Amino acid sequence: MESYWQAEMQLRQCLKASAYQRGFAALGLYDQPSPNFPDTHRYTISQEDFEQLAKYFKGLQSDLEFSSVYPKEEFRFEVASSGSTQGVMDLKISPISGLGSSGKTIFNYHIGVA
Repeated sequence: MESYWQAEMQLRQCLKASAYQRGFAALGLYDQPSPNFPDTHRYTISQEDFEQLAKYFKGLQSDLEFSSVYPKEEFRFEVASSGSTQGVMDLKISPISGLGSSGKTIFNYHIGVA
């Protein structure tokens, strides 16, 4: 099992990679990226560490580095159970539609919780 700090660092790296990929796609330099991260190694952390990571994730929307990329008025940060795999949780970012509901997920970080 990995530590909270490893998961936090991986989450930040995945958020940055997603933003770069979407930026390149908007310029026509990259195919529309998959919202699913990480690509290779899914970490597993304790339930207590996950609760801390979920709180950290939601706080990133106010973080100077990410607030311009994912403004609160345009995006919703959500925590959800992965519907397809038991013991896996998702940290998601979705655009807010005109009716206030969540649009198609643009970022989906998968993490195992033991």
